[in-house]
Amino acid sequence: MVTKEVETILNKITEIQDYKYYCSPAMAMFDTVMSINTRYQTVKNILPRFEKAFNFTTALTIEMPDENEQIKSSVILESLKKYTPQQIADILQYQGKSNAGNLRRLKTDIFMDCLNILKSHKIETFQDVNCLSETNRCELDKDLRNVKGINDKITYIFMLCGEKDFVMVDRHIRKFVKETLQLNLSDDKIAYVLKQTAREIILPNGQQMTPRLLDHCIWNYMHK
Repeated sequence: MVTKEVETILNKITEIQDYKYYCSPAMAMFDTVMSINTRYQTVKNILPRFEKAFNFTTALTIEMPDENEQIKSSVILESLKKYTPQQIADILQYQGKSNAGNLRRLKTDIFMDCLNILKSHKIETFQDVNCLSETNRCELDKDLRNVKGINDKITYIFMLCGEKDFVMVDRHIRKFVKETLQLNLSDDKIAYVLKQTAREIILPNGQQMTPRLLDHCIWNYMHK
């Protein structure tokens, strides 16, 4: 039943697109942190300011760029370390804070902490993320979740780095499941149902649907 409902929605989408790639895991982290507790349009407004101020491209590509085409995360970190998180926020004209864990903390502060964690795990490129062993991936996830002010949105970083088996349950996904599928489920159950549904869907081009792609299709459908 769920699969048929989802396929009906997919048939209404003129162009099925997956998440696109930034020039670096560091920029994917920027997107992830800035989008905590805010509408995505806010992130889209901040990105040009970041590019203009720090001279790092925020352009997106459909395919994961080769390692030699990416900007290493450590390069972006070193460039930003000359500023305090408050100075970065002032430059971006964005004083956004995260309320996660009942702690109001500048997102730029959280972002810098996360960049340091990427450095400690030797994450320079998307390929570094995707080559992590299960144990090392779990350790990275744990360290990121321990950053004060982070919430479950940290899952999003793995999706932006190319992880195809993840679903980021946000308000759009919850609304889709509740109103379109008419199911009242916990976030964990929503993720499970959508992952299972993705495995049952074959796209018109013969490719297997992935949880990551299904997540993006639903998000775009509900966002319009």
